[in-house]
Amino acid sequence: MRLPLALTGVAALVVALSAAPGPAAASAPGKACFWSEPGQGGGSWCYTPGGYAEAAPPVQRHARSFDNRSGGSVYAIHFGDRGCLHRELRTDDYDDDWTAWATLLDGVSDTTMGCAQG
Repeated sequence: MRLPLALTGVAALVVALSAAPGPAAASAPGKACFWSEPGQGGGSWCYTPGGYAEAAPPVQRHARSFDNRSGGSVYAIHFGDRGCLHRELRTDDYDDDWTAWATLLDGVSDTTMGCAQG
């Protein structure tokens, strides 16, 4: 069966558009999301408030960007040789090139967990 030329062109355009890379997924409401690359690119992991959660391998100690849409403050947590540190991420905070903590993120909590501010 042969498709009319116009339909063939439309089908090719649909395939081309669906294969084109788009922007990284935005942080979902109710979550704080982290990406392994600047500009919210690369591998990602999202935290939903409620206790402490260990960051997933794509972003653990390699979080180059984040976007907090959790509806409240959450705390990036780092466990070092001299105890733990926290960094507050307020509602709607984001950083597309998070160099200050890129190599420190171990997990995220809804409290400071008694860690020193870092």
